Amino acid sequence: MQGAMSIRLNPYALAIAMVAIATLATQWLFSALNTETYVLFNSVVAVIAWYGGKNAGLLAIALSAFAISVFSIDSPQVQIASDGGDSWHLVLEFTLISLLIVFLTAKLHAERQHVEQLGIRQMQEKESQLRMAVQAAHLGIWDWDMVSEAITLSVEHAVIFGLALDEFDGKYRTFESCIHPDDRAGLDRAVDLAIQRRMIYQHEYRVVWRDGSIHWVEGRGQAFYDATGRPIRMSGIVLDIDRRKEAELSLRRYERIFATTPDSIALVDPTYTYQMVNQAYLRRFQKRPGEIIGHSIAEIVGNQVFETECKPRLDRALAGERVQFYLWYDFPITKHRYLSITYTPYLETDRTISGVTVSIRDMTKLQQAETELQQREEHLRQILQQMPVMLDAFDADGNIICWNQECERITGFSAEEVIGNPTIMELFYPEAAYRQQMMAQWAERGNTYRNWEWDFTCKDGTIRTISWSNLSDRFPVPGWAAWGIGIDVTERNQNIDALTRLNADLESQLADCRARLAEQSQQHEPPE
Repeated sequence: MQGAMSIRLNPYALAIAMVAIATLATQWLFSALNTETYVLFNSVVAVIAWYGGKNAGLLAIALSAFAISVFSIDSPQVQIASDGGDSWHLVLEFTLISLLIVFLTAKLHAERQHVEQLGIRQMQEKESQLRMAVQAAHLGIWDWDMVSEAITLSVEHAVIFGLALDEFDGKYRTFESCIHPDDRAGLDRAVDLAIQRRMIYQHEYRVVWRDGSIHWVEGRGQAFYDATGRPIRMSGIVLDIDRRKEAELSLRRYERIFATTPDSIALVDPTYTYQMVNQAYLRRFQKRPGEIIGHSIAEIVGNQVFETECKPRLDRALAGERVQFYLWYDFPITKHRYLSITYTPYLETDRTISGVTVSIRDMTKLQQAETELQQREEHLRQILQQMPVMLDAFDADGNIICWNQECERITGFSAEEVIGNPTIMELFYPEAAYRQQMMAQWAERGNTYRNWEWDFTCKDGTIRTISWSNLSDRFPVPGWAAWGIGIDVTERNQNIDALTRLNADLESQLADCRARLAEQSQQHEPPE
């Protein structure tokens, strides 16, 4: 069937055949109606030019002109209606009109092909981008025909399951054989529950590859039902979550390590003397128990640190307040460390305060990580400022708080003019009715939309069409109530409008040509 659909007739052979048919039909019309008309040949030229292009159309003109000249000379009706000069005039007129038809048809056909090719290229680019995104996200796509039990997998899905695409036969039992035996029942329950409750299916399970290795995946999907409510199909995605599971396992390991390595803890009495310390505390200060217990805090940490940092806070804790503070301190071995120190009143059974529990946690790495995170955030903001697409962000009050360099370049408005300006939207969209309409639609759509075009008034007064996409709800940024990226599509829209107008003009010209041809054909009919 595909082979039959791909057959394309030779345009030159088709031109010869159609001219021959037009010749026979014209002879019949002459004999039956006793009138001369060559509109069939014009139609043949138009059809051949559209189907086979300019060269095939020129061949049709040449064959038609030859047929008309021969037929006009040999036809008694034409000889009666016109002399020989008129016959050649008729052939010349036909040729000129047909050339015009071929030119307009070929141009229209070429423009249409150009538009179609442009659409195909754009579609291919989008498909390529989607394919790249799917591959980068390690995401597979599946479709399950629940009536025939046939399952269709994408290439990425097969890779996630450790299969080559040609190794999967589309059968459910083959799919099930890839699932870890201990996870099959749970997967079945999750799918059945999603189908019964008509909700989104989401479940994590393990798959076993052909080499015996075990991998974690997350399946998501949705069922579709027929008119009677019977589930007939289910489609969805599968995600490779091996790295996430490894991260979760690492986190649990760190939690166990943290649990088995307590913070440095000590108990001091109201005279600031150590009564008890744990092993972590001893290791931190590189002391034996007898070198700390029974000694004052000032002896261990130094009198200056004790008087300025410890004693005032210990007095507050002895008064019943829980005190937490941060301090940089130089230890004997670990040297300069950033500590989180907590003083908690130690209560006896009668609720009297007999001392203070001291808990010390090393926060150096966290502090360094926060500093690094701040540096990375600043680096990211610099990237956002300089990336080649427009980026803006709003706070909860609707004021713009981010306006990158591409926004400045396209609109002419600087960040200083835009950020924090409560009336800036009136400058962007000076027509009140349009501004109110778009803002109302924004409120209705929310912060999840793609490729929404707004007509933006630049600082120099020119109007630019900006295609905005907003994914704030799906990807929130701390401190930004809403954010979006924009692309200037003014030139693209102008090109599309130009192509549309050109297509309309060519269609109009072709219609006019056909009308004139029909009128001229009627004029050549002999009076009754």
